[in-house]
Amino acid sequence: MAALYGRDKKTTYTLGGILGRGGEGEVYEIVGIPNMVAKIYSDKKFQNPKQNQDLRSYQREKIETMIDQPVSPYVNGVLMVAWPQDLLLDSNDTFVGFVMPRVDGKHHIYAASRERERKMLYPKYTWRTAITIAYNLALSVKLIHASGAVIGDLNPNNIMIDEKGHVTLIDTDSFNIKSKKTGKTYKCTVGVPEVLPPELQGRNLCDTNTLFNKKTDSFALSIHIFNLLMNNCHPFGCIGLNNSQASSSVNPVVSNIVKGNCPYVCNKKGTTSPDAPDFKMLPKDIRNLFERSFDYNTSTAVKAETIRKRPEAYEWQDALGNLYQSNLKVCKKEAGQLHLYPNGYNKCPWCAIRKNKKSTQNTVRKLQTSNNVKCNNSSGSAKVPNSSVGSISKQRSCLPFFLANMVVGAILSVLMIDIVGPVFSEQFDINLTYETAQIVLLLLGCISGYRVARFFKQSYLKSTSVWPWYFVALLSPLGTILMIIIIIVFIYIIIFVLSVIWIIIAIAIVMAFFSSVLGI
Repeated sequence: MAALYGRDKKTTYTLGGILGRGGEGEVYEIVGIPNMVAKIYSDKKFQNPKQNQDLRSYQREKIETMIDQPVSPYVNGVLMVAWPQDLLLDSNDTFVGFVMPRVDGKHHIYAASRERERKMLYPKYTWRTAITIAYNLALSVKLIHASGAVIGDLNPNNIMIDEKGHVTLIDTDSFNIKSKKTGKTYKCTVGVPEVLPPELQGRNLCDTNTLFNKKTDSFALSIHIFNLLMNNCHPFGCIGLNNSQASSSVNPVVSNIVKGNCPYVCNKKGTTSPDAPDFKMLPKDIRNLFERSFDYNTSTAVKAETIRKRPEAYEWQDALGNLYQSNLKVCKKEAGQLHLYPNGYNKCPWCAIRKNKKSTQNTVRKLQTSNNVKCNNSSGSAKVPNSSVGSISKQRSCLPFFLANMVVGAILSVLMIDIVGPVFSEQFDINLTYETAQIVLLLLGCISGYRVARFFKQSYLKSTSVWPWYFVALLSPLGTILMIIIIIVFIYIIIFVLSVIWIIIAIAIVMAFFSSVLGI
């Protein structure tokens, strides 16, 4: 291939050996510049009959915008993002690609989660290694956001790691970036469903109205950090990010993202993975960040308030930095002393996972023996019902909690009839029958109990022991009294407003009368 030219038409680049191929083109070495590589687009990238615009010119504009609005690729000598450094033009001034820093990391981020690859990459892997990678990922995202750009497609294949836990973001030409000169947005048009937030699920990412932003990045970042800290478990399913979801037409992880069914943050519908450590193992500030990301439901999933509360990359960086610097406990029972966990937790979560796996295997063996299961299938393994295997966390029902509060609220409110009845009659000179007053207080008590239960619902769901939370029903009478006060104040306001209206009408009538009599 002939020499290519840079943006200034003077700098020349000679391509060396090919380093890799992808769907969009090829990556080459650059002769004489060992720390840089050239990405050369294939002609197919710019051949889309559905697009009316000149895709080659559009991509050139986008890369030029990225060069004009640079992100420093290196932090303390470590490559964090493979940001475009120069255009690549042929002798006819045709845009063919761009120059970017060479990425030395050869492993994708999921290598830190897959047990077999992890052992090869990090022979002395500990939980602190996962914290390091998560911290560096948050730092990389923070750098991008500080420049005003948005990543968009933050999927595992675009995140590279090395043996020291350094993180490098690649495929930066797919990022979402807005030109500060023209105001034009060059959008990201691709994404992986398992890391897309609910507001982008099922949407056409090529649509001009469908835009990635910092908060969509925050959602994907939270999923990656959860996957790292929670032993390759996805927050919305019992799988890691590297597992295939093609077993059915409906992707369960995507369905859970849409509905907000994250079984970890507040025991929502679904099951937690037996490979995941106890969520309560994590320090409170880390848990709070995950709750801000994943604690929503179908009705609140795409509301502005839900999206706005997602943590920023710098918040994750601060929290993970504090966790890394904290004194982690070392499990004394584990021979290699590689089991580390937070100091505030009372047992080794990694030993607990191992114990749970052994317990599951023993359960399977007992079921096989007791049921005389015959191993006649071709693989030679026994068939065991899925429902009998594993230790899972089921959803805690809120119905008993709500009913208890409403019943207690109704009973205690009715018992206040001898106090409330006379006060109400005195204020408004209304003589309610005893039975009518009881019905009114019964309804107010039920409403008050419901409101109290709703206020304490999340605490009830997250607590280890649920029984103490049933005592909050004793607060229901206070709610009933408050509602009665509100009703009294409301009635007084209505009486006052009506009085003012009657006075205004009376004044208007008098003025009209005198006007007609005096001929004014």
